[in-house]
Amino acid sequence: MSVIRQGNPDRILCHHSAVAPGADNLSDLRKRLASYEITHSKKSWAKETKTGGEYGYYYLAYHIAVAKDGHEIRTQDDKYVLYHAGDNARGKDSFNLHGIGVLLDGNYETEIPTPYQKEALARIIARFERQYKVNVIVRGHKQTSLAATACPGVNIGTHENGFLKEAIARANEIIKNGETDEPLNTPFVNPEVEELRKKVEELIKRVGILEGQNVELTKKLDEKEAVINQQTELLKKSQSDAKIANENLGKVLEEKGELEKTIASLERKISKLTEELAEVEKEKNANWQLYKKALETQVDKQSSGQLIEILFNRFYNKMKSLFTQGNVDNTAKK
Repeated sequence: MSVIRQGNPDRILCHHSAVAPGADNLSDLRKRLASYEITHSKKSWAKETKTGGEYGYYYLAYHIAVAKDGHEIRTQDDKYVLYHAGDNARGKDSFNLHGIGVLLDGNYETEIPTPYQKEALARIIARFERQYKVNVIVRGHKQTSLAATACPGVNIGTHENGFLKEAIARANEIIKNGETDEPLNTPFVNPEVEELRKKVEELIKRVGILEGQNVELTKKLDEKEAVINQQTELLKKSQSDAKIANENLGKVLEEKGELEKTIASLERKISKLTEELAEVEKEKNANWQLYKKALETQVDKQSSGQLIEILFNRFYNKMKSLFTQGNVDNTAKK
């Protein structure tokens, strides 16, 4: 027997399963829902609220369930009144009678709901408003239940604070900006995370460019280093050659000094010889004058015959002297 809603729903109630850890994905969520289906089938109100099972579940008391990766599963049609809020007595303000239940799988007394779940819930809220053309009322279970409950957990918060308030604000953005409210087919990308991802990719790209530049600079530095090493070797060789040249220059300068001393000594000797030669020349001239004078005097005092005799005797004595000297030299050779 099913309870069919009178009119369209105008509110959404958020729940958690209080089972940790929450289902990570669709596969895990289906397994969880199968378990919850069994649990709910044993509730006191199970036969009263049993549905037609259009989505494969007859007793599950939530209309939509959401995994931690943001994927959602439709479990019951919105036309069914399900006993999920514990507030039938509130009449026209009852979420059981006039709302749908959305389950965020996990225990959010201890766990932190994911950004994917926030986006999924925001899209559910936006889709609900667009479909039913209402200003949807969104609350957490404990805000309407007439019995005490911690559901949907302190980390979900309320429509006035925390995760639930942020999901409602995001739903308003989706409606205002004309964004899609389709269920997430792939995990939602948090805009802040996406921005950081892009920055990381840009940094990686820049690092790659810098690494390429570094390789090029390293190559150039290696080339420069090779040139510097070559120039250093040439400089060392030049310094070695200069040292040898300096040593040779020192030797040359020493030899030059010795030569200059020798030249100076020779010049002194030449000067002395020149002086001696001048004295000899002077003496020769003086002797020659005396000799001429003596000849003239003898010619004046002696007859021609006597002069011839004198000349002959001088010639004879000269020849004799030469002949005697020659014999001496030959005797010495023997």
